[in-house]
Amino acid sequence: MVSGFQRQHIQLHVDRQAWRSGRLPSNTLVNSIPVNSSGLVCKAVTAKDNFITVDQIKSAADDRGMALSMTTAGPFFKVQCRHSAIPVDEGDDRDADLVGEATGFTAPWFGILHLDQLRVFNSKIKKLAKTESVVNSQVSIQTTFGVGLLVGALAVKYAYDCGCTKAELLAIKDDDRWHARLVRYYSRLGFHAVREVGDNGLSDLPHLLVWGGAGTRMDADIELLIERWSNALRRT
Repeated sequence: MVSGFQRQHIQLHVDRQAWRSGRLPSNTLVNSIPVNSSGLVCKAVTAKDNFITVDQIKSAADDRGMALSMTTAGPFFKVQCRHSAIPVDEGDDRDADLVGEATGFTAPWFGILHLDQLRVFNSKIKKLAKTESVVNSQVSIQTTFGVGLLVGALAVKYAYDCGCTKAELLAIKDDDRWHARLVRYYSRLGFHAVREVGDNGLSDLPHLLVWGGAGTRMDADIELLIERWSNALRRT
């Protein structure tokens, strides 16, 4: 029998109820924590403690030669990602260096982050990747997925801090080929399809009014997104 307080090490952080019942939660983190003589965890650490912060997201963008910014007006927001390797001279397009953008609004009373758009300018990224200034620099241009991850992470973390629990978007269906690419892209980010909009008659009318077009409605759990994206941004 163990007497007094001893430090025993286990691989998974669990709460008191899960420890007593022998059940381990699926969203636990590997680490070492103290256990007292009764076999109860003295300090529980959940996945939320490892969530990336807004400052860390912006720092990750800065390390890659990009800058993230966010503007808000009431519940509405806009996140923009600009690349420092793209020169912007007076008289030029002010958005010449814009490589990614997300817009939408938060409705924390419903727990919803509504993403009107989450887009990456592929042509700029591909063109930039071939320029001499980027090839010769130590800062590599990010992929379409990488830019989308940075833009999406800032929007989702902002929504989480506002009290939102679910993110929703529409993979617009302008043509079948592009629609399929969007669904794959959003699925890779962590979203899942919940409804096809545009082929269900009057029952689709509310969705068409909200989203302004046909496509695949996709949702994601915000906490799971942040956990997944936190790990991805720290690895890259």
